[in-house]
Amino acid sequence: MAAYRGDLIVCLVDFENIDRESRVPIIFTLNGTLIHEAKMKYVEREKELYPFIGMFYKGTRVLARVRATFCQYFAIH
Repeated sequence: MAAYRGDLIVCLVDFENIDRESRVPIIFTLNGTLIHEAKMKYVEREKELYPFIGMFYKGTRVLARVRATFCQYFAIH
């Protein structure tokens, strides 16, 4: 799936739905459409999460805004 100028890509770490094995859902959307969901083992006192963006092509630019929000804002669930 490709993203183009003006597209909105969201990576949401859903701390409200950590499961019994301490796995936190990581949700990726493109323009409001779910494109992938994964779970990552997370123990709050042992690890900190740092957002990052990887680009496939040299010279690609991105405007990034990092902020805390709720799942309801993106109408994901």
